[in-house]
Amino acid sequence: MNKIWAYGECVRFATLDVWSIIIWEVEFTSTCPPMQVRSLPTPDNFDPWGRFLFHPTPPRIAFNNKKSLLVWDVYHLKLLLDYADFGPGERSFSSDAHFFACVTTDGEIYLWEESPTGYTLYQKIVLGRLRFSELLLSPDGQSVLVLCDSTIQLLHTQNSTTSALSVLTEPRDYYTRDPILVFSQDRSLAVTTQMYSNIVTVLNLRSGLPCLNIDTGMGVYGVGVTRNIIAVVCDGKVITWNVPVGDSVHDANVDINDSIQTTSFHYPGHTVGLGSASISPDLNHFIVSTDGVRLYNMSTGGLLGGSDLGSEPCFTSDGHEVWGSSPEGMERWAVVQGGGSSVTGLKRLDPSGVPSGVLPWQSPHGCKVADDGWIISSSGKQLFWLPHHWRSYQLEQVWGGQFLAILDKSLPEVVILELLEV
Repeated sequence: MNKIWAYGECVRFATLDVWSIIIWEVEFTSTCPPMQVRSLPTPDNFDPWGRFLFHPTPPRIAFNNKKSLLVWDVYHLKLLLDYADFGPGERSFSSDAHFFACVTTDGEIYLWEESPTGYTLYQKIVLGRLRFSELLLSPDGQSVLVLCDSTIQLLHTQNSTTSALSVLTEPRDYYTRDPILVFSQDRSLAVTTQMYSNIVTVLNLRSGLPCLNIDTGMGVYGVGVTRNIIAVVCDGKVITWNVPVGDSVHDANVDINDSIQTTSFHYPGHTVGLGSASISPDLNHFIVSTDGVRLYNMSTGGLLGGSDLGSEPCFTSDGHEVWGSSPEGMERWAVVQGGGSSVTGLKRLDPSGVPSGVLPWQSPHGCKVADDGWIISSSGKQLFWLPHHWRSYQLEQVWGGQFLAILDKSLPEVVILELLEV
């Protein structure tokens, strides 16, 4: 059972058969074979070939039965924990088994403390979707050591209680959605949300604090922001709100009833739902992906142009081009100007050319994120070394002047860095 422990002047270990755990003992200097000292029955719903964790003193077994996490007291033959809807994950007992911890597939660490009636949940830590290889709990239950990918993290459980930071709430799959972030042109604001989420947060980049939390009441596919207006694209609607001005405004909560304009649009002939959306920097136009891409007028919702190719469209910083992806590679379109400042459609361009403006994943100052995690300036100077857990294969980056946003759905929230030298 992969457990060996000291017991007085002896060494003990355990073996497992179909219905019982057998404890063996041998003296440190003995030349005799190990001696069986105890045979302990396993619970009826225990699978000896399944994944489990055995703690020897006092003897406990943590295992899964269907969709429940169970902890069994082997000596007293009683169940200490039965937690529903909890899949298999890395788990750990403290040295005296007074504390127990387990990681969910969503990257949440649950911590239980033993009481006269069994284990009671007392703590939960959200880490995000990471590949956990080991979990070690301290004897007093106040620290947990997490091994994931190529990093080791020491977490102090007493300071990590998760609690709601505002009145807005999200369903359990919040951290599995693709993150979205857009900077305003003047670099005073950033808007962040998750794809299909109904919660949008506007961040003041001077203070680093959220100034506005929006409950849109429906899933969001794209966002745009200027100094004083925020717009979101939902399924068939574009909704706008005023952004409160001033660094003293923090955590204001609004919903659909506080919006200043709602414009409806439709995508005729579509065979699939809305994919993603991008709003031009001046908030005059937006483009969505559905059986290709479609360009619309923001104020009227009128269809201006489209293409049967491409997905995940985004505007360049000057709003003159749209770039997207396709199975063949990148797609590129020019936003065609008609008489005056009116837009009349899209014109497909050679994607090997240089964009007219900066794309969201490009730094306007020529900075780059190297493969080894260093942020490099245009002159080759190393500006900042990203921690390992900000370098996963899911990493996306969005630049806004001197600001760099790290987007990774394995992280519980977006990370925004301000580079003082660019």
